Amino acid sequence: MQPSGQPVVTTLIAQLQGEAALAACAARLSADWGSSVDWLGPAACDIAYDRVDEALVRSAIANQPIDVVDCPSGTGQLAGTKSRDKQP
Repeated sequence: MQPSGQPVVTTLIAQLQGEAALAACAARLSADWGSSVDWLGPAACDIAYDRVDEALVRSAIANQPIDVVDCPSGTGQLAGTKSRDKQP
């Protein structure tokens, strides 16, 4: 999770069989964060927000097989990753 105060985009990804659980998780998080859900496909979505609440994310997922990736908003770089040299 990102330090609080830095805008973040959270990407949620589920298996196709987990679409209902993903939809419920995304609805809860977007309502609590006051953000909209940007659906990337039937089993993946982005939610942008201004504050980090790891406990809320864990609670919303509720042991469902949903992966979470946080990315600082506007950077195009995943949290905790390093930029890689371009391959020729």
